[in-house]
Amino acid sequence: MASTKEPAWVTKADRVSIWIVTIGSLIVGAFILIGFAVSTIGQVSSGEVTFPVITDTAVPAGEFGQDKGLISATYTEAQVTASGLSTFPFVAFIAANAINTLVALVVTLALAFMGWRWLRGDPFRTSVIYSGIAAAIALMLGPFVALLLSTTATTRALLEIAGPKEGRPDLIFAAEFNLAPFLAGVGLAVVLGIFEAGQKLKADTDGLV
Repeated sequence: MASTKEPAWVTKADRVSIWIVTIGSLIVGAFILIGFAVSTIGQVSSGEVTFPVITDTAVPAGEFGQDKGLISATYTEAQVTASGLSTFPFVAFIAANAINTLVALVVTLALAFMGWRWLRGDPFRTSVIYSGIAAAIALMLGPFVALLLSTTATTRALLEIAGPKEGRPDLIFAAEFNLAPFLAGVGLAVVLGIFEAGQKLKADTDGLV
């Protein structure tokens, strides 16, 4: 039976910090889930979706006054709200949002679980490693899958609401992949390697006692 005594090296300040991270992760996860539910219900009930579109439209110089040195200006992004889309882009937008939400939930729950196991004095349990692996995989793969869905949906939606490029404003499709979640997943995988080494060291030490 695992001991519930906190590690001797954990100070009172450490315990407070771990409690804050554990409870805070659960609260953040709850808000993320509620936000997704509210957003999805709103989209389904209204039949509308809002998504960003890269643009290359000149900004009238008058909007900036008569500032000296102004050569040119462009709008680089526009928020498009569309209704009446076909099933595929509409569902794809919701699925992309769902995947991003799932990634955030997996990470927050993994943090909460790690903090809870640490407070119980057993931070190197195998289940902690597995929860971390799930978070690392979610961070590395989830955003990519969500990007694939959202960019495909955006392309299809633009064709449906704006038609071919001729005769409509210059809307440019561009996909930007944020490497931060992927790198965070790699970093978490490295930390998990250290945890696994600690787990093995703990098992070896227990075997010597």
